[in-house]
Amino acid sequence: MCAHKDGGNVPRGTIGTLNLWLGIAGHLALWAAMYAAGVAIILGAFLGRPVGGLGILYVVLCAHSGYIFDRVKFRDADLDPADLMADPGRHVFLRRSAKWLRVLMIAEWIGAAAVGVVVSPVLGGVVLGGVIAGYVYSGWRPGKGKRLKDLAGLKALLVACAVVGLGLAAVVGPEIGWNVGALLKLVGELPWVVLGGVWLIVCGDAVVCDLDDLTSDGVFSTRSFPVLMGARRAGVVAAGLLVVGGMMVAFGRGGGGEGFDVSRVMFSGMIALSGVGIMRLEKRRDWIDGRMLLVVLIVSILGR
Repeated sequence: MCAHKDGGNVPRGTIGTLNLWLGIAGHLALWAAMYAAGVAIILGAFLGRPVGGLGILYVVLCAHSGYIFDRVKFRDADLDPADLMADPGRHVFLRRSAKWLRVLMIAEWIGAAAVGVVVSPVLGGVVLGGVIAGYVYSGWRPGKGKRLKDLAGLKALLVACAVVGLGLAAVVGPEIGWNVGALLKLVGELPWVVLGGVWLIVCGDAVVCDLDDLTSDGVFSTRSFPVLMGARRAGVVAAGLLVVGGMMVAFGRGGGGEGFDVSRVMFSGMIALSGVGIMRLEKRRDWIDGRMLLVVLIVSILGR
């Protein structure tokens, strides 16, 4: 901590500039992409199948392009008015940058497919599936008919499926390729309690993020958990998901066949405590996204 409360040792404008760049990183979905990378890394660790550098790059490219697609779509006509209402500063910035972001998005899809094929043939196909899923999730023309994310309770559940599914594909893709027999064998070997716990944690995080969108989701008929049950009850549900998911991760049988594991206990505790703490803030999304990879790195270093 700085000994001078007036900030005399800090150059004027430094903190404001730092906050500006951190905010822009959030606008550009960098924290969200780091969240997905963190989930992939921790899944690999818990499953006893560490994900390699190319696998992490694949996840980052897929996740970042997917979040950019959700935010800027293919055309200005498809932009979601609920986004602008939920966070005007973010989405004014994104709309001004939409043309080059769409070029980046397509380049990342191509890059992800190329990297994916190198890691495992099946991962190249997952990119196309992700594009289709993103289209179905967020819809072509917001406000004209229901999208999947608008249906009761599905918004957080689908986000959890996408993030955990992407991470799992990067972890096990090199092992199975197109071999159906290997896939079926792997299904019987995976620690589903631990996997389910990670899914519940990601779902809980998504509910916390949806608290930021309570008003806009309500106006535009997206029936997220906060819209369905109110902020207070949704907060209780999110906390419950984080705690229960954490317990499943901490005490479920891991990929190596072991039960209790220090790193899984550390991860679960840090994720649950930080998630509940962030819930008390006003702008939660970037904090939720940014803390995942940080926790994973700390656990990777200290939990060995």
